[in-house]
Amino acid sequence: MRASSLRFTSAALLFALIAGLTIWIERVAAQAAQPVPPTVAGQPGKKDDKKDKDKDLRPEEDWDIPFAPPYERDATNQLIGARDYLSFKEPPWNTIVPLLQNILNAKSDSFFNIKDKVGERVLTRRISVKTEANRIIAAFPKEGLEFYQQSYGQDAANLLDEAVRGNYDLGTLSDLSQRYFHTRAGAEGAVLLGSLYLERGNYLEAAYAFERLLTRPNSDDVLTARTLFKAALAFKRSGDPRHASFTQDMIDRLQKATLRGGIQIGKRTFNFDQLKVEIDRPITSIRTAYAVGEWNGRYGNAQRNGMVDGGAPFLVPAFKPSEMLVDRRDKDKEGNDWIREELSRQFDRDNKAIKSLPLPGFFPVTTPDMVIYRSYDGIHAVATRDHTAVIRGEPKLVRAGDPKWVSKTDFGFHALMTLNDRFQDPQVKASAEQWWNTYKSPSFLAQSLLYENPTLGSLSHDGQNVYFLDDLAVPPPPQMNDPNFGGFNPGMQVKQSGELADAAREGELVAVNINTGLQVWTLGRIIPSPYSRPPALPRMTEEEADKSTSAFHLCLHSVFLGVPLPLNGRLYQLLELDGVVRLLCLDPKNLVAVKDWHLKVPTLVWSQKLGRPNNTMPGDSIRRFQGTFLAAGEGIIICPTNSGMFVGVDIMSRSLLWAHAYKKMDAPQRPV
Repeated sequence: MRASSLRFTSAALLFALIAGLTIWIERVAAQAAQPVPPTVAGQPGKKDDKKDKDKDLRPEEDWDIPFAPPYERDATNQLIGARDYLSFKEPPWNTIVPLLQNILNAKSDSFFNIKDKVGERVLTRRISVKTEANRIIAAFPKEGLEFYQQSYGQDAANLLDEAVRGNYDLGTLSDLSQRYFHTRAGAEGAVLLGSLYLERGNYLEAAYAFERLLTRPNSDDVLTARTLFKAALAFKRSGDPRHASFTQDMIDRLQKATLRGGIQIGKRTFNFDQLKVEIDRPITSIRTAYAVGEWNGRYGNAQRNGMVDGGAPFLVPAFKPSEMLVDRRDKDKEGNDWIREELSRQFDRDNKAIKSLPLPGFFPVTTPDMVIYRSYDGIHAVATRDHTAVIRGEPKLVRAGDPKWVSKTDFGFHALMTLNDRFQDPQVKASAEQWWNTYKSPSFLAQSLLYENPTLGSLSHDGQNVYFLDDLAVPPPPQMNDPNFGGFNPGMQVKQSGELADAAREGELVAVNINTGLQVWTLGRIIPSPYSRPPALPRMTEEEADKSTSAFHLCLHSVFLGVPLPLNGRLYQLLELDGVVRLLCLDPKNLVAVKDWHLKVPTLVWSQKLGRPNNTMPGDSIRRFQGTFLAAGEGIIICPTNSGMFVGVDIMSRSLLWAHAYKKMDAPQRPV
């Protein structure tokens, strides 16, 4: 009996062991059939071994380019992780959606590389992580879009309510449409944003807002008859040739949407024919980037193809403008004599040592009744025709050739070479002369800096203000040798003393009234005053700069790379802060007070990090006076870097679009 019981117990244990083994094998097989979840930086429960200083991930194919576009390791891994999770038979939306939203919540965009094989060559395409994140969300199936709406619809609705309570704040609405575009509130925010721009006469910005809606899936619920009418108006009046097809599409859809009852606006109802008359009615928008008979930047307009009807060339002088070097005061003679002497050497045609043709780097701008140009002591405005101007509240006849105003600069050649004028320290002139002698030495041969400095010689205006840079006319000579990118041999060590040291590290952007020359605002370098000592602002880290919403703080320790580009009521400015090149979008009509500083500066609409040059400011002084000049067309801003790469930025989505490298270095070394 005891043996029989033992055999029964052994059989039961063996059966349990076999059953447990069978269940374990089935679980292993099921796990093998499911794709392995990717390791994603920033995912809960995961810990990154690398330190924060390795956050930028530069691909191997970019090692031989003298400019590093932005790559964020976390954003790249989150994008890869979302793509991998989408390949699951049952995608885990609770993981995919937060990964993509983390990318959209970031203040600055970055690139993600895709390699395409064309024949025997492998080509690299750089795409925006934010653009790709939005594209992935737009391609979600119905259950994915519903999960996204459930996850972030309330956050978007709260942001929309905040914008409405803030008197329809454009900044909050823009933030909403960028971060939560694929929620219902995000789409409503885009419609509201376009409507506000339309009412304010900024038709191009309105068209950009409505254009984004056309690419959004399931937008029919927000594209009502009223919205179609607004979109048709914006596209018709934008002035962009690309929008002609959009205009006709909106008109066709509007006709179908108004077949039954038209559109009620106020207490009146308008049928399609009445709406079509309004769409076709000529209208005057906000001031465009340029007007007939004027030249508002170095290349005439944002597209760099400006043309002006100059009239018949009678070759008869209309007036004789004043000279660029005028001894208005006794102390002016010292600086002007130095400039005259150096210019005479450069333009001496009998000097056989001069083999190149001098080409001045001064680029004037014009309005219908005056020309504005840079000289060695400041900015000058001269009338080009007889007209009446209001001066000090009274009308006054201004003759062609009469000077209208002069706005002095602090760090031009005239100020640097004149003792006891702007500077009391005699070391300032001594250091500037030492740097100048280095530039014109046989190892540099860069004496053309005196007359060919596009950074300082270029101006721009938007019809209200004239914009220029008050930068060092003689920056410290470069202390590096870069044979791969046209660098100079390193010069001798030079002393940077007092105010010159601050001016070498920081630039200044100045806006003056176009009619009076009076200063309206400045950004960048702050000259300390003995009567006012506001609290010092600490330098920002790169991450803090990415998230900053203050134009004042972003520009305070920056070097400006060129004059701003006025476009559609905005200013687009390139600068370099602690080795990082950034594009800023400013609103010059909306000035905000800076706490404790008793000044007002333009509002920062948005900013975007473009990347890092190998040779940074202020050491790379050659790139500093070469100047970078933005161009724009078809909704894209082209950003040169003078470091081997162009970067394209999409104005509509405020994100990176592409990056093109045109210069490669020899013998790249693998980073350690």
